[in-house]
Amino acid sequence: GDAAEYMGANRALRECSSLMSWDSLVRARQNGDIASLVSLLSCGDVVETEGLFHEWADNPKTTGAMALLELFRCELHRYPERKRVFMECSGLVRVINCLRIREQDRQDIAALVLADVLAEDEVVCAKAIENGALSALVPLLKNQKAPLCVLVSQMLTCLLLSCRSVLENRLCYTTMMEGLLDMLQRVGPSDTVFPLQAVLELVQPAELVLPDSEAVSALIEHQGLVRVLRCRHHSSEEVRQIVNDIEQAVKAYAGEELQVAERLVANERRPILTNERRPLAANGIRRRTRLYVENKSWSSNHFNVVANFAEKKLRNAELEKDVSTVIQMIGSRTSILETSHPVTHSWVTDPSTIGARALQIIANWASTDVHLRKQLLSHHAIESIVEQLADSSPDVQEAATLALLFLCEEDLTACREAVVKGSITILLPLLAHPKEDMKLTVLATVACLCLTVQDVDQFISYSDVICAIVPLLDEDSEETRFEATCTLLDLIQPVAQGKRLNRTVADAIVRADGLVRLRRCLSTVDEEIHNSCHELIRLLESIHET
Repeated sequence: GDAAEYMGANRALRECSSLMSWDSLVRARQNGDIASLVSLLSCGDVVETEGLFHEWADNPKTTGAMALLELFRCELHRYPERKRVFMECSGLVRVINCLRIREQDRQDIAALVLADVLAEDEVVCAKAIENGALSALVPLLKNQKAPLCVLVSQMLTCLLLSCRSVLENRLCYTTMMEGLLDMLQRVGPSDTVFPLQAVLELVQPAELVLPDSEAVSALIEHQGLVRVLRCRHHSSEEVRQIVNDIEQAVKAYAGEELQVAERLVANERRPILTNERRPLAANGIRRRTRLYVENKSWSSNHFNVVANFAEKKLRNAELEKDVSTVIQMIGSRTSILETSHPVTHSWVTDPSTIGARALQIIANWASTDVHLRKQLLSHHAIESIVEQLADSSPDVQEAATLALLFLCEEDLTACREAVVKGSITILLPLLAHPKEDMKLTVLATVACLCLTVQDVDQFISYSDVICAIVPLLDEDSEETRFEATCTLLDLIQPVAQGKRLNRTVADAIVRADGLVRLRRCLSTVDEEIHNSCHELIRLLESIHET
């Protein structure tokens, strides 16, 4: 009885406290009382809200978050008196502390308030740095919400421009560079400029003639050169200029490392199936060689921390290029206990087992070393890889697909072996994979096998192949639609058969509602997709007229 009475009293007190804090918030908002709003920032009383308060920030869930929202609405940068009161009542410190609270709504709105206060005010920027703004902001670069990351990178650039002297220790450079490079990999193309601007400001401060050697070291340490150079051909001129400025700054201290990074990037994006992406000058269609698979080199440094015997064995096999041992370890499901660098490929899931890691090594060897590729084929790697395609683990499935593609492309013997082992039947369901890069890789592999092998038709059900490819014509991605159309064109009119059309393929496309989907694609703004669809429709109609 006493316990229930105590809990009831506590609940009543909390409800009373919540009502009082809400009343205080309402009065402060009505009176424009900045000091009272600041005093409520730490209040955790839960509030219920309706409607959308901001285009990307989470709706406030507590009185403290509501107080932050009201401060944001006060537009402190536009009203010097309000800003003066905010600073005098320790508002800056309180807002920075809100960034450290692991509540998405408070972090989002606190970042908005801080950005508003810092705008075009070097004095406030200096005080923000003194009060720990950098250590509060940098972890947010890894937040899953892209707009928040963009805002944080803009604030970091602003703070660096205003007061660089704060970067007194190596750790500060390292943590900031790591966060910016992590963000660079996650944001969309339109937001790439923001982390790059911050990286440039770290590496080559506007007020200094020479680059900052500590920042350059941090950039190299976190494999930043490769990540930056990948943006060389960005559609934005501003991004390309920033990348060029970073390159020029790095040359002063790390010319050799820059050359290595340039070679890695040059080898990363290599066209596949170029023999099938041919121009058709007669009808004005020019097929683009723009389907790429990234095959970043997996360095043995990823295994410099050896946690068990299997990892040590695989690491030694990789270093010694022991093809036989690596193939034997494809089926191992021994867990990888520790790696020094978690990111091994731009889209393939990081390996969680020895087998997945072995498959990634094979994919890398097959794509970069002709001699090792021949050894892999002579050791019957194809059969072992095809068996792994059916594995339910994403890391194994994705690495196996990539390895099979690189072993089979432009190799008739390898393609024939893969087809005979039943690879196409296993690959077709993967065309519905959620990852676009995986989907394109599977499509390229299926196309490679079907188009290269002409004498094992009993192992290929063209009806099943077409039924799996045609739905890709409805995909949102223009890249996927284009590659699906090109593959269907190649299947209906194989190069090896000259001008003779494949009626079996044509009938299968029609039965799968391919004509309807192709006509929908004609409305696309992409001229080459439109032309390719138009040509495929013409061929289908010509076949059915005969």
